[in-house]
Order: sequence, then C-alpha cells, then structure tokens
Amino acid sequence: MLCTNLTLSAQYKYDYNWIFGYDVDLSIEGIEGNIISFSTDTVRFSEFPNAFSIGPANITMSDPIGHLLFYSNGCRFVNKNHQLLVNGDSINTGGSDFLYNQGCDEDGLGYGSGHQTMLALPYGGKYYVLHEDEDIRESPFTIYVKHLYYSVLDFKEDERGVVVEKNINILPQDSFLLGGQLTAIKHENGKDWWIIQHDYENNQYYILRLDSTGIHLSHTQKIGLRNTVYGGTGGAAVFSPDGTHYAKFSPNDGLYLMNFDRSTGMLSDFQSTKMEKEGISGSVAFSPSGRYLYINDRLYLYQFDMEAPDLESGKEFIAEWDGFIGNELGQGTTFGRMQLGPDCRIYMTTGPALPYMHVIEYPDIKGTDCGLIQHAIKLPTYHGRSIPHYPNYRLDTGYPTCDSSKVLVLTSAVSTPPTEAAGIRTYPNPVSHLLMIDGIPPHADIQIYDSRGRQVRHSTDANVYMEIDLSDLPAGIYILVVTDTASGSVAHRKIIKQ
Repeated sequence: MLCTNLTLSAQYKYDYNWIFGYDVDLSIEGIEGNIISFSTDTVRFSEFPNAFSIGPANITMSDPIGHLLFYSNGCRFVNKNHQLLVNGDSINTGGSDFLYNQGCDEDGLGYGSGHQTMLALPYGGKYYVLHEDEDIRESPFTIYVKHLYYSVLDFKEDERGVVVEKNINILPQDSFLLGGQLTAIKHENGKDWWIIQHDYENNQYYILRLDSTGIHLSHTQKIGLRNTVYGGTGGAAVFSPDGTHYAKFSPNDGLYLMNFDRSTGMLSDFQSTKMEKEGISGSVAFSPSGRYLYINDRLYLYQFDMEAPDLESGKEFIAEWDGFIGNELGQGTTFGRMQLGPDCRIYMTTGPALPYMHVIEYPDIKGTDCGLIQHAIKLPTYHGRSIPHYPNYRLDTGYPTCDSSKVLVLTSAVSTPPTEAAGIRTYPNPVSHLLMIDGIPPHADIQIYDSRGRQVRHSTDANVYMEIDLSDLPAGIYILVVTDTASGSVAHRKIIKQ
C-alpha cells in the first residue's frame, strides 16, 4: 500500500476495472461474473453481467479516467454495454479450429490460450491489443502458440468501438512460441512500448516495439537458460514498475531475473534460482516501489529483495497455503495468478476456479509483515482461474504507480493471518513532528517502514503510551507495525508524514 503520492491524476486509469468469471448461464445460482472496481475510495467486488465466460485469456480495459471501455475473452471484443465492437468477432482464428471452437462457441468458457496471452496498450488515442492463438502438433503431441497477433481498437469515430485492424501477425512467419508470459514496459522516450515474447523451449526472446508505425519486431536476444516444455503457460512474467528488471517464473523452470535497458530494449545480467514446486502453475509480481519481487508455486509464497547482493540472499519464505477448502468438492484455495492493483495491493487468484482471492496488503514491507491474507475476498461467483494482466501505464507520467489511499473491505472469513491487535491509536495523523501511540500491549515490538519497505524506526522498549519523533523523515506514507510478542497479534497503521 505504499506509494510516494496520495492520489492519482484523473488520467492513466486504464487498469481501474477487472472483469472475470462466467456468464449467467454457467454461474452459480444465477449469479453472473465478477468485477473489481477501483474507481471510488473503496475497492468494490461486485456481480457483473458478463457477455461471455472468461477463461485464462482475459483483457479488461478502462479509459484514461477509469471508466470501463471494453473487455475480451480471447474470442471477441465487447464494449462497456456488452455490445460486440464493429468487426469485433473472430479474433485468434489462425490456429487450431478445434481449440478455437472449444473455447469460443456459444457454451465455451473462453479461449484457452492461457494467462498473459492478451495485453492492451494505449497509443495515439487507440488501443493496441496483443493476443496469441494456439495450434496442435501431433508428434510429439504439443499445444503451442503459432501466431502472435495484434488488433487495433478505436472509440473516437463510433462510441460502440471499432476494430480497425484485426489479427495482424507481428512475426513474419508461423512461429513456435511460448504461450503466455506476454508483458510490456514503456520505452525510455515515455511514449513507445517494449513488449517481450519468449520463444518455445530455448533461451531466445523476441523484443517487440510499439511506435507510430504499429507493433513490429525490434530484435531477438538469446540470454540465460532455456525454458522447458512445461515452463510456459504455467508461468508468468512481469517488469518492475520502473522497468529496470524483467522477471519470469514457472515452477518447472524457476525464477529468471534480468536487468532491462529501456532505451535499447536489451536484457542483461541473467540470474536464476529454483523453488519447491507442486503442480504446473505459478506467478510473479513486483511491489509498487520495485524493491520486492513475489513468486508463488501453488503451495508456497516467497519474497525477493532486489537490493540484496543476489537472489538467494534476498529470498524470504512468506507463507504456505493454509489448507482452506473452497467448495463442496474439496478444492483448496491454493495460490494462483498475481497482479499489482492500482491501490498498491497485490491480488492473487486461487489455483482452482473458486470464488476466493488472496491479497498482499503491504507488498513494500519486508518479510511476513507484507500482510498476506489468504482467501481474504469472497467473490460473488467463481473466477475461472482468470485475472487481467496490466503493465505500469503511469510510468514517466509524473504520477505514482498506484494510489494507496483506497480502502479494501475484506469479505471472507480468514484463518491464517495473525489476530489484529485491537486498541492501538495513533495521533496526530497526518503528523509533522511527534507521533503519539497509545494502547500498546505490555510486550510489544514496534516498527515503522518507509515507502520502499525500509525500517526507519524500531523499539522494543515501550509502555502503554509512547512518542516517536519523526521530524527528520521526509514527507510520505509510512506503515507502523505493532506486534504483541506474547499473543502474536499484529496491528498495522498507515501514517502520513507531512
């Protein structure tokens, strides 16, 4: 929840609505899909009348001021009124007809190309959507990405929206690509975009560029270890918010971490490490400041400190799945896909398609104080193992990556996080000099963290009441963590330093 500014501009809110789940015909007891809205002071989780079911392929896009604009399940584009865009049908039709029809027919669950197989980038008043099709190789049997496409959506001439270009193959020939792990970061010029796509079962990366001529291949680069056959669609990739690091992870391959040059589009300084693995899915996300990287491999969640000398010394175990069962079939709320939200929290789906989400409340705080709350959110209906993927749209705009002032109202009983320590009061808030804290338990550990997760105050010598001098700290948002070492209860308080 830590960012340098308190509010976002009225622009660059392309990620302010997330749509996922099933349509009404496939929903539970008539409940329709889900939408997470970040457009008010409170993060809202609501029912949503999806025009279709949304499986792993998913993109939701809002306009610059945060109003829902369009969404897709990899089969077609519809607008905020659930109307098909002009020329908005039959996307991703260049691969296997069997796979396309299976996901995109009337009763389909959405195109099954996988997580991070769709990505929307605003450019020049239009929206460039990258998307991947799937094909089948018979011997040995393999499902792979044959084409990396882009389509261009325009809402200026017709408010319904028009797909002015569709299924444009970016690479000049049929390819053999890794499914998913499609992500982007702005060019150093603050206007163009870099996009990275990985080749199949080798160590080659396609570095694409979106500029005034459209999306095209800039160059290829071979670096580090190859990905394995099963290291693709079960994984995820992400840039740090400032674009200096590129990370990709799957349980089969482990974590690959590289530096990135936003002026040249070149990767460098490859590092890797393996995790415990269970199943074939995993995910990765950076904290708002980029100080901490989070990965999960279905059962375990880890944090890596980007300021540590190397991956192993910066690695910290955060949590194991707590065993919570999410439905009558006995399916557990294991860890799934992660995405940094515009409210500075990291949201995480469950592994199976269940009506729950996990949340990391304070991703810029080191270790277990990051505030993971398992199955914290009870959604209106099942989510289909789907969550949109968003790059940092606000990079180089002068506005922070996210807005930490938004209030999250938890909607699910939880079992793993520590009990909230009651009775802790802080004042004045905002504070310019002395911070007063009362209601401190007899055996307390008191810590204050800054916006990069660095500890700036620490005390174990406290009475029920204490004063802490903050006059030497720069203005910004800080987090006070008070731990009752006798009971294990923890209190988190946001402090605004003027």
